[in-house]
Amino acid sequence: MKKCGKCNIEIGGNLKECPLCKTKLTGEDEAGYWPEQSELKKASKLYKVQLIIVLLACVASFIVDTVINPLPQIRWWPLFVLWAVVAEIVARSILRRYRPVPEIVTECAVAVCVLLGLTSIWFPNVFFIIPVILTGMVVLDFCFTLADKDGYSMVFFIWGVFISAVSGVIVLFIKIGEPEAWYICLGVCAAAFLLVFIIKGKFIFSEIKRRLSM
Repeated sequence: MKKCGKCNIEIGGNLKECPLCKTKLTGEDEAGYWPEQSELKKASKLYKVQLIIVLLACVASFIVDTVINPLPQIRWWPLFVLWAVVAEIVARSILRRYRPVPEIVTECAVAVCVLLGLTSIWFPNVFFIIPVILTGMVVLDFCFTLADKDGYSMVFFIWGVFISAVSGVIVLFIKIGEPEAWYICLGVCAAAFLLVFIIKGKFIFSEIKRRLSM
């Protein structure tokens, strides 16, 4: 057991410094009280590596676009940076441990849809993919909600339906893109919410009440 000469206390484990005064401890190491988080450290290193790669790629895209096309009609590096940011969000969601699958699905789907909406500034044809992704997100969250006995997936289902419905109403109101896909998205949202309301109505009320009281 190690000892701190300044505080005159004995400290177990394998610490190098006293947790009270930061004085260097004397004595022999003991087995650590907590297991080493090898998987967590590995995920953290992998996240840092991919973050560095994304940052370098963003800088490289800016340099290449500026040098090769000094006076272009349109710049492409902002689009690349947008894709890199969303890729970073998706990678962060996947690498973070102990996160429920519905949360990852909802967060990644919304991030990709926002990216596609911004990408439509350069390529208007990609806008039709957004209602497809939102519809798939609602369907997946619907399945997770029905399979979840604790009701934890309910909040992601409600948020998914809310985001999809609001997006669909706004797009149809301002008349952007193909309306058929958005009508299908709104229909799926309404049907999924109605089914969940019939099957697990009490969970919906409790979740909304809990969120409003925060």
